[in-house]
Amino acid sequence: MEEMPEDWQGESLGSGQTVREKISACLPKVDWSDPVWGVFEGDGFSFEFNLSESETIDDPVMVHVYGGGDAISALIKLAEHTSWFLLDISQGEWIHHCKDQ
Repeated sequence: MEEMPEDWQGESLGSGQTVREKISACLPKVDWSDPVWGVFEGDGFSFEFNLSESETIDDPVMVHVYGGGDAISALIKLAEHTSWFLLDISQGEWIHHCKDQ
């Protein structure tokens, strides 16, 4: 994270609907009953996707991970599918899905 410029601003992820569709295309069983809190139940783990209430998602999507199981593989699959990058804020490190990292 130290390598990121302080004024760095990521690109917009698109509309909330677009972001939900991208997540659901990779993890089809996400419960979007609440459009800003998607819940996914994996094998021994769960994710809660927290999206902004804004029409356009310009802020990072927070993913709360619970349980054990192979949650990292599912997150890497999502990152590969969407071309998004993952930052583990508890460790302050990027979770790489690029083959050369």
